[in-house]
Amino acid sequence: MLSVRRKWRWRTPLFLVFLLATGGCSFTEGTLTALATHNVNVPAQPLARGVEGRDCIYFLLGIPVSGSLIPNLQEAEDRAIAQSPEGNAMQDLALYMDQTWYVVVTQTCYRVRGDVVRIAQQAPSAVQSGPGGTPMKKAVLFLAIAMLSSGCTTRIGAFTFASTKNLGVAYAPLQTSVEGEDCVNMILFIPIGTLNPNLADAVDRAVEKVPNGDMMTNVTVNEDILITLIYNRICARVNGDVVNSRASGTTQRQGTSLVPGNATVAPNPNLGDQWKSGNPE
Repeated sequence: MLSVRRKWRWRTPLFLVFLLATGGCSFTEGTLTALATHNVNVPAQPLARGVEGRDCIYFLLGIPVSGSLIPNLQEAEDRAIAQSPEGNAMQDLALYMDQTWYVVVTQTCYRVRGDVVRIAQQAPSAVQSGPGGTPMKKAVLFLAIAMLSSGCTTRIGAFTFASTKNLGVAYAPLQTSVEGEDCVNMILFIPIGTLNPNLADAVDRAVEKVPNGDMMTNVTVNEDILITLIYNRICARVNGDVVNSRASGTTQRQGTSLVPGNATVAPNPNLGDQWKSGNPE
């Protein structure tokens, strides 16, 4: 009996290690020059409303066939902005994750929808390719159309301002390399709470760490995944500089002339609640 107990004492830790065996990875979902969830003092000229852009990945029998494991937020926004050649930012932006399951094909997309604006003069940039994709993507879609499908859409963030371009506006950082994250937890692959992490919550948590901050610049968006046999965790994590868009002395470009942040200028009609997409124009 004593020998049996001793064997069990040795086997118990091994059993727990087996159950809790872990794997993890981190993916970069894009780099943005600016990101905010609150009203910010960024003069903007509206160009187009309700513009969409998206970036998708495809799996065939669970094997990625689009060259990436996760969709790219930066590509999705670039494709939306490219629909207005003079645009370099978006306001009132909503971020969605669209997932579609076919018999043998899975499609996951990041989709952004918002208003394209112009912040400052800059050289015209090349128009990004549309979401039609490569011949491989088209072949996969052709096969998928003929198969039974199901899908869902999840909203994973809402932002008052976002850009992947050089804005021509300089903000002194209140603090650099600030991180924020939002996570979802699963036990035996059953989600506890929401299905996906919320990117806007991650940005809020980063900005809240810095007094008087209201926006992030030079933002890197990451997705961190922890996988065990029992417990799984997926996080949206942002890292960047927190700034105050209303800070005195900030140099901004208004029209074609540079205006110091502490100068007296007429109120910008493109800022504030009247520019919210949900309000009348």
